[in-house]
Amino acid sequence: MAIPPLPRSRTRHASGAALGLLLAVLGLVAPPAASAVLDPVAYDPGAIEKSVVQLYIEWSGAVGYDGDHGEVVWLQEPVAYGSSCSGVFVTASAHIATAGHCVDNSDPATIGNELAAAYLRSQGNTEEQVEQKIGYMWYDETTITRTVYAYQNESLQGAVLPARGLVTEVVAFQNLDQGDNALLRVTGFTEPTPALPVRAGAAAVGDRVTAIGFPALVGTVSEAGRQRASFKSGEVSSVQTWSSGVAFVEISAAVSAGMSGGPVVDGNGEVVGCVSFGPGNGQAFNFATTDLDGFLLTHGVDPASAETLQPVPVQPRTATAG
Repeated sequence: MAIPPLPRSRTRHASGAALGLLLAVLGLVAPPAASAVLDPVAYDPGAIEKSVVQLYIEWSGAVGYDGDHGEVVWLQEPVAYGSSCSGVFVTASAHIATAGHCVDNSDPATIGNELAAAYLRSQGNTEEQVEQKIGYMWYDETTITRTVYAYQNESLQGAVLPARGLVTEVVAFQNLDQGDNALLRVTGFTEPTPALPVRAGAAAVGDRVTAIGFPALVGTVSEAGRQRASFKSGEVSSVQTWSSGVAFVEISAAVSAGMSGGPVVDGNGEVVGCVSFGPGNGQAFNFATTDLDGFLLTHGVDPASAETLQPVPVQPRTATAG
């Protein structure tokens, strides 16, 4: 049985809610998570964390239901729901890499069902009632919109994005069968962005890696607007090729929902791919994308070089007499 994409962290609400409320529902931050040491060179976790961003994807569209006489009764206002992912700056020009499934709008039926379910939940229906009533709901795929916001914890040293979020443009994305990479760019942003270097070539079995992102469960116990990235260590367990010919890297880092699209970095601090799919419940069995470097170059983006991340000098320890 195929393993589905790692779930995006989802929040659902009726349309018209302010973005600030949406972000609060996501639960932005907890105390800083324990940071993994990146082998074989010691790096300041803050030098990496300032490059990692949270993403909020708002989906909106017209929803209706069956009337008493067989007609469709359309709601006066669009309905919206949201999902959250992670991403990473890969250039100094506000380009962000993430997972393609985070922003994939190629299947309006799935989005329409989520919109209909969001409306039913907003009316106080239980999950069982939603299942029963969803078949009597309608959606208009021509009205579906997608808005992607990128944001960071403003108190993090080196962060450049506000916690209220800035709109990003979806430059390109691949669906899961194509590779699950995506390229975003923060709209109208001129300040230099702290990019992580992208590794040219695939990771090898046995390489130590660290997956970085924002787990949804951490967000539930975090102070809104102040979530710190979680660092989950592991290694490359295998490189697997799908029937479509696309390769994915199996990693033993225990990632979970909300970390989709977050960077997976090697011991040199270079991004080898983005968190893609797995069981989604924190098991140490997940997959990351490959050929991120090639995907970016295909779309005219030259990713940051390895010189953008400098190692922290390791001071020798001094023995004390007595």
